[in-house]
Amino acid sequence: MTLLAGSGVRLPVSLIPFADIVGGLAVAPENVVVAVAANIALFVPLGALVALISPRSRWVVPVAAGLTVSAAFEVTQYLTEGGVTSVDDLMANTLGAAAGWASARRIRRVVFSPGQRLRP
Repeated sequence: MTLLAGSGVRLPVSLIPFADIVGGLAVAPENVVVAVAANIALFVPLGALVALISPRSRWVVPVAAGLTVSAAFEVTQYLTEGGVTSVDDLMANTLGAAAGWASARRIRRVVFSPGQRLRP
């Protein structure tokens, strides 16, 4: 979506955390939930990749990777007039990278430790 041709109209930049989410919940909550979930899900593979490439990495690495890649997307979106540039997207994408890293580390630990039981 970021790289599609823009509308020719530069939309505002939203730099206030949660402003788009809270505002959207009042108008179309189902759209906001889907958009936030999609932004999180989009970056889960990035975090998982960090965990697989660097299994001893700390949580800072996927967070930095998610933040950097997401910021690049948001800047590109702004420059190409491809949509709203929002700090909410940045936060959701970064959260997705962290979640992917945590999930991949947990799965790796379970797979490579056959005697370990899953804890609730």
